[in-house]
Amino acid sequence: MRKHTNLLWKDINLSVSIDYPASYFANTYQKSPAIIICHGFIGSKVGVNRLFVKACEELKKIGYVVVRFDYAGCGESEGHYGKNTLRGFIEQTKEVLNFVKSLDKIDSNQLTLIGHSLGGAIATICSVNEENVKRLILWSAVGNPYKDIQIIMSRETTNIHDYYGYTFHTEFFESLKEANPIKLCSFFKGDVLIIHGDADEDIPVQYAALYEKDFLSRSLGTCNRFTISEADHTFSRSDSFKKLIGITKDWLLDGYLQKKTM
Repeated sequence: MRKHTNLLWKDINLSVSIDYPASYFANTYQKSPAIIICHGFIGSKVGVNRLFVKACEELKKIGYVVVRFDYAGCGESEGHYGKNTLRGFIEQTKEVLNFVKSLDKIDSNQLTLIGHSLGGAIATICSVNEENVKRLILWSAVGNPYKDIQIIMSRETTNIHDYYGYTFHTEFFESLKEANPIKLCSFFKGDVLIIHGDADEDIPVQYAALYEKDFLSRSLGTCNRFTISEADHTFSRSDSFKKLIGITKDWLLDGYLQKKTM
C-alpha cells in the first residue's frame, strides 16, 4: 500500500510518499521499522530511472515502512529549490523524521536514513543529533558538497546560477561551504552501510573510503563499505541496481557484513 500526503515545513508543503509492507497490516500490535530516503541535487522522491520507487518495492518485502519526500522546490513539493540552504535541507529532513516518528505503529527507536548523492551528505549531518536514527545508508554520497556541486554544474553551463531550469541564489552555494559531512562521521553512534559504484562520473568513488575511515574511528557502531563494479552514479543498469538493493537488504536483515567488492 502506498499513501501520498503533504507535510508543512514553514509555509511550504513538502510532498511525501509512504509505502507500507504487508506485515504492517497483518499484525495489529507489532511495530514496524522505518526507512526515510533523502534524494540528491535537483532530484526527487522518484529518483533517476525510478531508483527510489524500485527501492521501496524491495524494502517493503523485508518489513520496512519506507518514506520518500521531495525537498522544497523539487518534484511535487512547493517552493523554490535555488532558495534552499544547507540549514533548510537539514530542517526539512528533521521535519520528515519527526513526522515518521509520529506515525501509528512505527518503531520510532529503529529509524534508518538512506541518503543518495547530496542526500547522503545531508543524511550524515542529520543523523549526528538524532538518537532515533540507528542506521545510516549512503549511496554514492557527496563528500565535499560545495566543490562537488560546483563541478557537476560547471560541466553543463558557465552560468551556475541557472541550471536545468533551476535558478540558484548565492545563499545556496554559500551554505554548502559550511558542510563537511565526513568530519562529522565520528559523532554518529549507529551502524553504517556505504555503497558506491566505481564507474560514478559525478561523485568520486574515493569518498566511500574516506567516509569509511572516519566511521571506523568510532568506538560505537559498525561500518561496512561495498564497491559495485561498473555501476554509475544512479545505479542505472539492471545488474547494478540488483546488487545495490541486494546488499542493502542483506545488511538490514543480517546486520554486520564484511567489506568486499562485488
